Amino acid sequence: MYKPTKGQQISLFDSRFVCENLFAKDSIYREIRQICDDFVQKIDFTPLYCPNNGRPAQPEILMKALVLQRLDNLSDRELEQACRFDIRYKYILGLELDDMGFDHSTFGNFRDRLLESQQHKEALFTLVQMITDAGLIKKNENQRTDSFH
Repeated sequence: MYKPTKGQQISLFDSRFVCENLFAKDSIYREIRQICDDFVQKIDFTPLYCPNNGRPAQPEILMKALVLQRLDNLSDRELEQACRFDIRYKYILGLELDDMGFDHSTFGNFRDRLLESQQHKEALFTLVQMITDAGLIKKNENQRTDSFH
């Protein structure tokens, strides 16, 4: 069962708490984090999940991870490693520094859920377009399309 989380206490390992001063005020990672956070908090992900199953990885975080995947042109396995080891990813995703991230299959499963729902599919493409329009993803760069078919 998916239930949005709200009002969690900040941990000393929270990447946003620890890393806030590591990124310049005009850093693309701050900008991406802000755009993504503002956008994903408005999306209702509950229709994507069965109401009586176990709690999945937070879809807000997974959607932001898919945007980062597109930005950095990563495979799902590379995204798994980035979520585990890259402090920039942890900062944008809001993961604690000691968070192990996600198995690569989680991204494919989540992407499939998004693409099966027209509303959520459009939300993903809209978020990528917002980041592109902000100049944070270059339009002429080669991007892997197998992840977003």
